[in-house]
Amino acid sequence: RAPRHREMWKPLLLAGIITSAAAQHDGHSEGDHYCSSKSSCGPCTQQNDNHDVDSVCIWCPETETCTFAYSKSSYDEVLYSSALASCPDNRWIESVGQCFCSGKDIKSCDECTKMSECTWIEKGITYFEVQAEILGTTLAVASNVTWTDMCWGGDGFNGPWLPKRTMGSDSYTLKFESEAEEWYWAQCNIEGAGYAAMILVIVLVIFLGLIGGVGYFVFVKRRSARIEKH
Repeated sequence: RAPRHREMWKPLLLAGIITSAAAQHDGHSEGDHYCSSKSSCGPCTQQNDNHDVDSVCIWCPETETCTFAYSKSSYDEVLYSSALASCPDNRWIESVGQCFCSGKDIKSCDECTKMSECTWIEKGITYFEVQAEILGTTLAVASNVTWTDMCWGGDGFNGPWLPKRTMGSDSYTLKFESEAEEWYWAQCNIEGAGYAAMILVIVLVIFLGLIGGVGYFVFVKRRSARIEKH
């Protein structure tokens, strides 16, 4: 069975029906070289949401290989599907946020939030918009996909590190962005950044209490010394 994180990338696969008709499929030797030179998940995927890097790479945990998926300037749905199929059981990773957590096949909030670098997404949504020029006609499609129960890299204040990407050429533009509508970090009761904020407040109160205690101790000691002198 395909892993749950595939739901997030469905819009990109669906958009290929439109963009493959509009895009120019150039050679991919540069992208192949760029991706194949990466030897671990982080370096392989961390540039995928960087607008200054054209190549998008996917990491396959089973084979420990980094494979060129497509170019942002000339998205090729056939090439992308072929890259995904090259990873056994479809357990590919396309976002650096997946490197920490999703590759471990975690199925519950309790399992996920035991790791400080992971967040549990109870509910998320991916939006996508495609505009393409086909035979002189502009075709526009916008839609979204909802997904649930996913362990994703993130932190207690910023939440999950979800992908946001824009691709295209002169003939088409594809934008997609994922958001976590409900997420948890370090526990499964307090939603969002509330738990991290609570911890920060507690630490701050303790710190101020220590500062106040030390100040009071110094004040009392100096006062006692002055009384003894008199």
